[in-house]
Amino acid sequence: MGIHLDNFSDTGMAGGGGGSTFSEMGTGTQVLVGFRVFTGKWVDKIVPIFSEIAVPGWGGRDFPSPGFGGQGGNPQDILPPGNDYAVVQLSIRSDWYVDGGSVTWRKFVGGVPGADFQTMTFGGTGGRWTSALQLQDGWIAVGIYGRAGAFLDAIGLKGARPVVS
Repeated sequence: MGIHLDNFSDTGMAGGGGGSTFSEMGTGTQVLVGFRVFTGKWVDKIVPIFSEIAVPGWGGRDFPSPGFGGQGGNPQDILPPGNDYAVVQLSIRSDWYVDGGSVTWRKFVGGVPGADFQTMTFGGTGGRWTSALQLQDGWIAVGIYGRAGAFLDAIGLKGARPVVS
């Protein structure tokens, strides 16, 4: 018995209109488990953190890229409460840039969704709550996309449905 990902789809993006486009997904059956963000007044930079869902007790961390955005800000790791959790929603505060937000994880054991867990907010204090980027029920985040320049301008989630085979 194994797990594979099926029916890929994107949420909309939240944030401002500037920056250059970016997109990053995990490889194979890697899913999005968190972020390393660099923040000041806004989110300067975001680095996706992936883990392999097909491994029991998964929770290992993989940083496949240097991230998206500028060089400033203080680092903060946004990580789940334990193994077997994946990102299912981002709530975003924004105006011109992504100011901050919060992450909702769902526990997936053997590809079966469990309870939700929401972390504290991250980032600056500006902007207004503009969007909840939520995947379809039972889906899991497998990547991010958006626009960035000196700051994170906009962000969205890439999702897929985990299937037990």
